[in-house]
Amino acid sequence: TMTGHYGQLSLLEFNKSTPPGWRKGLRDYPFPAFLQRLKLWHMITDLDADKRGAAVVARLQGDPYKQALKC
Repeated sequence: TMTGHYGQLSLLEFNKSTPPGWRKGLRDYPFPAFLQRLKLWHMITDLDADKRGAAVVARLQGDPYKQALKC
């Protein structure tokens, strides 16, 4: 399933405080589709700019999450 660890939202879903999620290898949800959703989220979020990155990282899964933690 595409349900993540961040509440009950699937990786495809987002709201003002929760960005979309993503993990590598989902055939029906390629990285460009995630980027499109992330741009939409960026336009509607009320989160301060300094908290947005952490919110996005929290919604990644697998290797992308591990790589983001290294930055």
